Amino acid sequence: MKVTPQSLAMLMLSLAVSLPADQKRESVVCYLSWFNEIGGFTGSRAWRPGGYRYQEASENDWNYPLPQTALPTRAPDIGSDEFYRLLFESARATQHVMKNAGFDIVTFDMLPMPKYDPSQPLSDTNIPFAHFRTYLEWIRAAEDTGMRVGLMPDIMNKSSDYPEGRKLNRDEWINVLGGALTAIQDKRPLWRIDGKPVVIHFGSDIVYGGPAPVSADIKPDGGWRDVLSGLRTKGSSLFFIADARPHDYILRWGDISDGLHMFAPAAPMAFLADYQRDISKALSIPFVWTVSPGYYRPGLSYTEPDFARIDATYRAAMQSGAERIYFLTWNDFEERTDIAPSPHKGSYLLDVVAFYNRWFKTGMKPSAAPESVVLAYPFRISAQVKTKSPVWGKRNAHEKLDGSWSSPPYEPKVFYWANVSSKQTLTVEGIGTAELTPGVSFGSFTGVKAGTMTAVLNGTTLTLPAVDADEGDENLDFRYVDLKKPLPIAVKKIKPKLFTAVSEHFESFADSTAWKNTNYGGYILSGENEFAIGDNPLKDNVNGSERCLHITSAANTPLGKFSINMKGMTEGSFSFKVFSPCRSKSGPPYGYATWSFGNKSGALFHGDFYEYLNRITAASGNREPFGGYAVTNLGALSGTWHTVSGGWTKDGRVTVSHDGTAVLSNAPMRAALGGGISVFTLSSADVGDGKRTSDIYIDDITIETK
Repeated sequence: MKVTPQSLAMLMLSLAVSLPADQKRESVVCYLSWFNEIGGFTGSRAWRPGGYRYQEASENDWNYPLPQTALPTRAPDIGSDEFYRLLFESARATQHVMKNAGFDIVTFDMLPMPKYDPSQPLSDTNIPFAHFRTYLEWIRAAEDTGMRVGLMPDIMNKSSDYPEGRKLNRDEWINVLGGALTAIQDKRPLWRIDGKPVVIHFGSDIVYGGPAPVSADIKPDGGWRDVLSGLRTKGSSLFFIADARPHDYILRWGDISDGLHMFAPAAPMAFLADYQRDISKALSIPFVWTVSPGYYRPGLSYTEPDFARIDATYRAAMQSGAERIYFLTWNDFEERTDIAPSPHKGSYLLDVVAFYNRWFKTGMKPSAAPESVVLAYPFRISAQVKTKSPVWGKRNAHEKLDGSWSSPPYEPKVFYWANVSSKQTLTVEGIGTAELTPGVSFGSFTGVKAGTMTAVLNGTTLTLPAVDADEGDENLDFRYVDLKKPLPIAVKKIKPKLFTAVSEHFESFADSTAWKNTNYGGYILSGENEFAIGDNPLKDNVNGSERCLHITSAANTPLGKFSINMKGMTEGSFSFKVFSPCRSKSGPPYGYATWSFGNKSGALFHGDFYEYLNRITAASGNREPFGGYAVTNLGALSGTWHTVSGGWTKDGRVTVSHDGTAVLSNAPMRAALGGGISVFTLSSADVGDGKRTSDIYIDDITIETK
């Protein structure tokens, strides 16, 4: 074999990262309890009856998790057996995905509950951490999956329970941690080191302003040494891994904690590779390496999702003999460090991480089968970017890392990562070309603009989901695709937000004089915002529940209605559920509804729908005042839920079905400018004898546009 500088370098690297026979490496991943796919957004009170987190998040441009288990149409009551069964099934399915990606341990990040009383039994209200009951289901699920589950207390409780943030003192922390450890100490899947339950903390270090359980004058821990001493005095056994920050006091943690890590998802590549290597050698206690795919929190910090950063961190950890590496995070969608299967990222980023997990744990680089060519590119191009992107300084004359940060200008980029068995050519049209060498290669191109993205791989042209144009707000999210796998369809789901009453929009009607002093009920919804409404039992709605969208009007008045602004959405589909408990004087419940499409918000219909349209046409000289419309009668909505679905096309045609039966088939939208849809409207009426009040309930609205 001919020895070249390149082959010699690869040989040296393989020797450097090969795994000693007596060493077992472990991959750990952080899971945030409040981003549970079926849970609330923050804290412990934000579980929403009738709704799931992934549904709520899908209303806007944020990424959100794809459920790993089937979810029922109606969410079970919180605290019910069905509720915890669903949590268990979700935990088990998610852990299987984690395990298949090479993770051995999942840490469960939870907010402490300072009012927890360890002398009282555990309950839905008396718990040491928010979502602690969910944590117990995750431990139970690990009996099936073989995963281990670690306890991760967060820095404080800032949630719907404590909106201003609640910091715990020494005794409160002892109660919270002691109670949690007592509840889980006998659980077989618990993560243990040296036979002791691991508590891996977030925010232990107070030098940069973290909350001190005792005093900010005690550096670097603020008194965590007293918390740990108090726990052990009371008989709690634990292996405490503190979360530190880089400063002159960092080595003191060797006398305070059992282990150390740095929860630093925003840190740039040089920090994750160089500083962690240096500090792991200097410490007298075990060090858990941190790795992150990138970071973005608007207004706070932006770190590019560069594959080189992941590669450099794993390689440095292996070269340094690290026993554990900690991926931040599985599901922090707020800070964009998520790798869970999701609409924006699919499983493509997770596949890259799985490759490095296998390499880290075995010491052998995985083969190129199956091949991957993963691209990460901006979801949207923002006209103005205010969030800073940190770059760690270089080494100074004393061979220490310079602790200053700089902020380079933002440049929209395409990042690529490839693992191929033969040389291949990758071109992103109008941006750049790269030669992919056998094995792993990665890099980036600058110059990304809004619009269509086209990639050419070995002569095969692939049209990718487009980059959105600026919508007035900063958004540095990224979309991921694997050119070796079927490309995803770009689908944007919205659930608009209730924002104003219809009665505030009378001035927009062409025949406004006819409607003065009329009490219109109902609401108008804007697709530019978000809201969540849940599925509820029929009896709740009949009894006046506000948990569904409810539109109404008084007897003998024009009817309530709701509409949704879909400006710019030129093709798509919709569905919703609806029912009306309207009742005539002597007959059964009976409701009546019409469904309309138009090209401007503000259209309001009442009474006999067709009579109203005729009046508008006559008043305006045979001109459709709202830019075009299509109308259909949905028919009776008496006494139970009905399903309405349909869609619209670029050429301005609309299809609507009611309980699976077509009620409008490819109807033209006359004068629909550009073939686009801006509004659809639902109106209700009681057409029984002796009209009384008109009520209609709408639920589970879903809109998709391609």
